Amino acid sequence: MNQEPRQWRDIDGFPGYFVSNDGLVKSTERTVLHQNRWGKADSLRTVKERVLKLQKTNDGYTRITMSVSGKPKREFVHRLVAKSFICNPLLLEQVNHKNGIRDDNSEHNLEWVTCGQNHEHAYRVLDKRSRTQKLTKDSVRKIREIGKSGVATAEYLSSAFGTTPTNIYYILAGKTWKNVT
Repeated sequence: MNQEPRQWRDIDGFPGYFVSNDGLVKSTERTVLHQNRWGKADSLRTVKERVLKLQKTNDGYTRITMSVSGKPKREFVHRLVAKSFICNPLLLEQVNHKNGIRDDNSEHNLEWVTCGQNHEHAYRVLDKRSRTQKLTKDSVRKIREIGKSGVATAEYLSSAFGTTPTNIYYILAGKTWKNVT
């Protein structure tokens, strides 16, 4: 695969910091006012340019801590890449990882989406259920198969599949899980 050369762009709101099109963050060489252990400014120090270490969150995203006016601020790297490299004319709020890999922050793997589009992508493309969703596509197919045969009641099916009788009725009537055949 022919990889595009690394490009660096300023991070808006974070002077002295840059983000790359492949998800790295660096700080430029700069002079900072160093504070002693009592919090008083005592000297000027030069900090060399360097690529910063990314932190991984418990749910798999990467973020970075940068300083603005001496105060640490944490940002998700995928959002920094998207803001710097991907046009967002519709002012969409969320950034989606197209391949579902949360620490793949390359510009080609990211896109601006609505909240609904992000959930739809997780469900249809990545086959992920929401945290509250108890049924899978396969279990819905089984419910419909058993329901059509008339072997079991909705109450029995609800206890067997860990859901409510109302949910079973809706599945059998085709009101929910319409996309599962």
